[in-house]
Amino acid sequence: MAFNLRTRIKYRLLNLRISYWWSFLMGKLKGYVLVKNNDIEFKITPSFRYFWFWMQFNEGNYEKETFIIFNKFLKKHYNYVDIGAWIGPTVLYCAPLVNKVIAFEPDPIAFRQLNKHVSINKTPNVILNNYALSSRNGSLKMSSFGGNLGDSMSSLLDTHHAKNVSIQSRTWMEFSENIDFKIDFIKIDIEGGEFELLPTMVEYLEKYKPNIHLSLHAPYLDATVRLGEMKKIINSIKPYYSQILSEELKAITYDDLLTKPYTDNFTAVLLLN
Repeated sequence: MAFNLRTRIKYRLLNLRISYWWSFLMGKLKGYVLVKNNDIEFKITPSFRYFWFWMQFNEGNYEKETFIIFNKFLKKHYNYVDIGAWIGPTVLYCAPLVNKVIAFEPDPIAFRQLNKHVSINKTPNVILNNYALSSRNGSLKMSSFGGNLGDSMSSLLDTHHAKNVSIQSRTWMEFSENIDFKIDFIKIDIEGGEFELLPTMVEYLEKYKPNIHLSLHAPYLDATVRLGEMKKIINSIKPYYSQILSEELKAITYDDLLTKPYTDNFTAVLLLN
């Protein structure tokens, strides 16, 4: 019985991959490929560089917990901010779930893909911004912990890498003071930049208390400063958020963020007021 079940799963996965390969090859002719996660389907441009990523996404194997959170906590009237949009999987997934999406992606290579994906899907409720949100305005250096821009690991922390690029940055205050709507949900996934950005958002968090899906990249920090930086994060959010949940939606405490599972690993938490 177990063998038959495993066999069925294996062949179903194989059929999915063969189907995706065929769709991808046909997409080279059509100019787009359809991908689907849960019940949400959208178009992507067929790029060999991102082929394996989109196949994993199409199979539901990319950050499953993140999309469970989106399904459970996003509402149709919400205005959603995506800080660290990369090539668009969360932007395109969330677009039909909310009123408005405001996305930020400073990596020029990733942004080109993101812009293409938003364009071919004709998503009028998505606003794209090709700059970083950080603690200051102006020009900053960006490179990738993975070695190549566009690979989802671009960061403002790894500025001494040979393959760095100048990008534009603005503060959260400048952005938030120039919009005429309330932000209800924020996703922050910026490869360590959260330690600099989040403390600058305190005034807005205190006033509006948007729900936050926060990815933490403590391993990118030097081990000697991790605890101190995690404490700064905690001090920025603890007064305004009564609930903190793990990726698996289990209740945790702020003290848990100072333990090794969070200081020594890449993790994410959900902040609810």
